[in-house]
Amino acid sequence: ETICFTAGLGFKNQMAEKAKIKSQQDLIKQFKANEKLQQRMQNIRNEIARDLHDEIGSTLSSISILSELVLKEHSAEQALDTIGKIKKSSVSMMEKMDDIIWSINPRNDSMEKLLMRVRAFATALFEARNIDYTFSIRDEVKQARLPIEYRQHIYLIVKEAVNNLIKYSGASEAFVEISRKDHILEILVRDNGKGFLPSGNYEGNGMVNMNNRAVMMGADLKIKSQAGKGTSIILKVKIE
Repeated sequence: ETICFTAGLGFKNQMAEKAKIKSQQDLIKQFKANEKLQQRMQNIRNEIARDLHDEIGSTLSSISILSELVLKEHSAEQALDTIGKIKKSSVSMMEKMDDIIWSINPRNDSMEKLLMRVRAFATALFEARNIDYTFSIRDEVKQARLPIEYRQHIYLIVKEAVNNLIKYSGASEAFVEISRKDHILEILVRDNGKGFLPSGNYEGNGMVNMNNRAVMMGADLKIKSQAGKGTSIILKVKIE
């Protein structure tokens, strides 16, 4: 009986020690996960602060310079033209601020909210320019999980692609398709416009920013275009 009791007590102590070790290991994993999450959130805060600093700083500087020019203008026509530029800069900054605020709002965490915003933005511009468009969102996309730091990057890449289509393509038709293949989110923006040479210098069109945002996500961004045959922009992002 003594031997059985001792053996049983030893086994119980051994099991208790294993449970204690497992509990400690779980706590360490949780601590590391929390550290990783905090670092991600800090990176997002730093990026937002940088965006705000760049957008507000550059726009206010531009408005200040233009305001000084208005005071020095000798004709009403020149003054009105400069005031128009001030208004354009102000509206642009408000739109960019709205994008930043939307991207950090927890209520917009779902993929469906992102798709709704993309669709609302794109369709408004297509309709304003009388461009026939097709907007296709596959059902499997809506339930996808999107890392919080990707939300703003994806939206601004698509926004830049649509803006470029509106401003430069001369297209009469546009096609936007958002699909998912396994763990890859694929976004296609295509037009039947005049096209261009992708190897050219198009920094003014925001393509450098699009590529930079794709790099930050580890995404693949391809721009395919040919003179007279339109342009296709394809973004592929790995998601859960």
